[in-house]
Amino acid sequence: MRQLKIAVRTSVCFALMVVLVIGLGIFSLQQLHGIREQSLEIENDSLPGIALGDDIALAFEKTRTSVAKMLTSREPAQVEQVHAEFLVRKAGFEKAIQAYTPVITEDDERALINGMVSAYQRYTERAEQVYALIKENQSEAGRQIMWGEMRTMAEGFEASLEKLEKINDNSEAESSAAASAVYDNALIVTQLVMLITVLLTVLLAWRLTKSLAVPISQALLVSETIAAGDLRPTQLDREGSDEAALLLQSMERMRGNLSTTLTHVGDAALQLASATEEMSALMVNSNADLVVQNSEIEMAATAVTEMSQAVDEVARNAVSTS
Repeated sequence: MRQLKIAVRTSVCFALMVVLVIGLGIFSLQQLHGIREQSLEIENDSLPGIALGDDIALAFEKTRTSVAKMLTSREPAQVEQVHAEFLVRKAGFEKAIQAYTPVITEDDERALINGMVSAYQRYTERAEQVYALIKENQSEAGRQIMWGEMRTMAEGFEASLEKLEKINDNSEAESSAAASAVYDNALIVTQLVMLITVLLTVLLAWRLTKSLAVPISQALLVSETIAAGDLRPTQLDREGSDEAALLLQSMERMRGNLSTTLTHVGDAALQLASATEEMSALMVNSNADLVVQNSEIEMAATAVTEMSQAVDEVARNAVSTS
């Protein structure tokens, strides 16, 4: 990370955090979409199938009731009225079948519905036959058809209704299980992704903080060391190309330049001190020579004075003699 500028490094870290959050959000939305699909399947297929299957069963039972009422009717007008009711029940069954058809999702279910339609058609044909016998005052023959052939048809139809109910119950159970599986999977994966996101966020924050705090602390240590007068090289990490690394490298160059300058100043001071000592020694020697010369001059002056006195004495003696 030290190879990136601070602004770029910070932007990359925050961008990664944003990507993690967006990824978690997208995954959560996908899982919610899966749960919603299963809920819609239950709502639009399984539950309506159960309800519409009950409508088919109810329409069939009403049809059987109408046929039974025709057999118990005594008056022709009453028979006609019950037959009209039978036709209404027949139309209600056809309407229930039409309502159920859009929710069919399996081939077995479609084949079962087609078989029930055929069975109901045969049943109503026998019911019309019973109606015709009743009109001909052959109610006993109608009863034999109803409690014989038609009863067998009704039992087969009810068995088909049980199969249809089982199909719808299984569909609901499968959809509920699939929704539960999607939820459980989403819960586990979401928790795992959240944990990974938190760990990566903490790792990025730690690395970013360390990449900023450590170089700044090193720069502070270098500046305090230089301020204290210690210009010795320090073992610091100056690798990288970010601002902190450039600051440390600049401070190291400054320390080196200061050390070189002070070394030159020290060398110049030593040379000046040496020259001063030599001048002092020369001055001492010169003073000693001057003292000797002064002594010799004084001795010469004394000798000259003594000679002058001797000449004066000789001159006086010469004058006295003459």
